[in-house]
Amino acid sequence: MCTRSNREEKLIDHLAFGLWVRSGTQAFNDRYI
Repeated sequence: MCTRSNREEKLIDHLAFGLWVRSGTQAFNDRYI
């Protein structure tokens, strides 16, 4: 195991979280605005 894989894993988690927040915000706007 190398440190790069760990860093890439964190980056993937960050991107996935960003997509989740954006999709959740879009659903919220569609429902309440």
